[in-house]
Amino acid sequence: MLFKLPNFEPLEFDAVFRALNCYEAGMDFADSMHLALSGKAKAVSFMTSDKAFAKRARKEEAYPPIELL
Repeated sequence: MLFKLPNFEPLEFDAVFRALNCYEAGMDFADSMHLALSGKAKAVSFMTSDKAFAKRARKEEAYPPIELL
């Protein structure tokens, strides 16, 4: 629905699209967006203290790899 809005023009279309896919897979949207932007920036890993997010991201084989603090 977001992409059909006439005034919606995300700066990072690919990252938003990827984050929405992760969200559909059960991840938190904000976490998914941070992860997607980290991947776009070619980060080596993504660090989080959120155990549930790390578990879901690993299950979905998210990139960059998740490191739990």
